[in-house]
Amino acid sequence: MENLCDGDGCQIMIFGASLKVFSYTGDFFNEYLLYNSFSLKVAEIGDTGGSEDWETDEKGRQLAYRMFKLLIGLPNIKCLRLFAYAVKDLSYAVELLLNIPIFKNLTYLEFGLVDLDCAALLKILQKILPVLRP
Repeated sequence: MENLCDGDGCQIMIFGASLKVFSYTGDFFNEYLLYNSFSLKVAEIGDTGGSEDWETDEKGRQLAYRMFKLLIGLPNIKCLRLFAYAVKDLSYAVELLLNIPIFKNLTYLEFGLVDLDCAALLKILQKILPVLRP
């Protein structure tokens, strides 16, 4: 794991060639990037809600991009759990919603308590449901 810090948080690079499970719960004050995570099958991502206090839209956008970059690192995921704030975070940057990754091997998708009117939730479901395998 490599850690590159700057004034806006740290960039934490996780090289997971044999990583099977990834779980993150916390605020996205740092950027987490998964590399070589093709063996990763289960991921659980939760934001504790500290993002509710972002004082600017730019900070909210930064949070959305950090969440998006984490999702990009899950190409072969089979089981994905996203909790309320993690889904809501993506709504800060609507342009990202058009590029939500398609998880072609996904067999299980779970959301925590989410706002059913959330634009990010609707876009995730539009992209994922057609490829969700029984």
